Amino acid sequence: MKKLLISLISLSILYLIASIKISYAIDVVGNYEQYGKSGSHYSVEAVKQLKNGEIVAVGGMYFSAKQFKKEDYAINPWQISHGWIGKFDKKGNKIWIRVDKGNNIVFFDVTPLEDGGFVVTGTTRENKKVHGYIEKFDKNGKEIWRKMLIKKQKTNPYEQESKDWMRTITQTKDGGFVVGGYYSLMADGFSVYSGWLIKFDKNGRKVWDKVFKGSHSKEQDFYVTIVRATRDGGFIARLYHSNNLYGNKSCDEIVKFDKDGKKMWVKQLDSMITVNSISQTKDGGYILGGYISKKYSKVYHAYIMKLNNNGKKVWDKTFGVVMSGQNVTNECINAISPTKDGGYIVGASVYSPFADDGSTFETRDAWVVKLDKNGNKVWDKMFGYGDNFVEAIYSVSGTQDGNYIIGGCTYDCLRNDYPYQPANGQGWIIEFNNDQDYVWTRVFGDEPKD
Repeated sequence: MKKLLISLISLSILYLIASIKISYAIDVVGNYEQYGKSGSHYSVEAVKQLKNGEIVAVGGMYFSAKQFKKEDYAINPWQISHGWIGKFDKKGNKIWIRVDKGNNIVFFDVTPLEDGGFVVTGTTRENKKVHGYIEKFDKNGKEIWRKMLIKKQKTNPYEQESKDWMRTITQTKDGGFVVGGYYSLMADGFSVYSGWLIKFDKNGRKVWDKVFKGSHSKEQDFYVTIVRATRDGGFIARLYHSNNLYGNKSCDEIVKFDKDGKKMWVKQLDSMITVNSISQTKDGGYILGGYISKKYSKVYHAYIMKLNNNGKKVWDKTFGVVMSGQNVTNECINAISPTKDGGYIVGASVYSPFADDGSTFETRDAWVVKLDKNGNKVWDKMFGYGDNFVEAIYSVSGTQDGNYIIGGCTYDCLRNDYPYQPANGQGWIIEFNNDQDYVWTRVFGDEPKD
């Protein structure tokens, strides 16, 4: 722990083009929260600020199934998970924590409500079946309603129920919710994945659903991984599809829908581009964040694209970290959000060092980048526990007072059996300001052991 504090004292800004690699420590003294078994791995999947300035976060707690009774081990011999929800005040102080200890529950996304409540989406394994679901909670974390999302197909000769994963949720202008994910069904003995969008009203009644159907004969799978409400009452989504008939090619499509789920426009991206985050900008356009692969290699770099309100590209940027004395680094944006000043805040990961073909992995550090309205870097900050640990940012957003909140996790990359035997894994939430100073931190799990 002393090593971490010494590293903190020596904090300095890491520029986009840097001569040396510096790994910063997260100041977590006195902020650990232990809610499960020792040796587990915690994650913070999404962090959102409520209207009153309070913060709600969701994620998962993963354990080796060997820590559990035999019947749980038979359901999933690799790992068991619990879903957790936390509410915090403006200073990061815990208001309450709720842990759902069913079989293999993980909360992946949350959308705040005007009254201080929120709706979450996730996936659960119950009775050896995997299904998606959404839950609505009041401001105190009390469940109001819960809906299981099961795509039944009675004519399927292999199984009567699908396996369903719900990954993303947003509240639309009419007070309802759009949930996105995917499901799998067996076809000729193989799993085929289809993308799935479902619209619910404010009381959890289904209004409509739309399927982007995969095909076994075409070796094609579809997934919906992002949905975000738009100011016109509709929503925008990322639809990912793969096609193994043509050299295992994949493609991202950004699709704008109206309030009834009708397509308004489609932006098909180059197969080298992967999108992990979408947000609407002040001018009615959209900012996309992800990564772009280097042709004929495993190297990739952070990538952003600005679209106008009709889906036309305005500009794009590729950027990364250059470090002398090392091989190529890989960078990936997992989250991007507009800021009060018209710019953007980016949550990314840096993998380093790599051989020129991208084949050698050593470690990964969290990377936060502040951009201006044109995508130019204003400042950036890299941090981590050191070379034995991997950091990942899953969520980032601006706060009402102009600061920034990120959520993610850290785990020990020396454990080559991860995630099946997770160790020293922490989920964390960090708020910092425009001077790149930490305002507060909250960490969940065991204290890391250097």
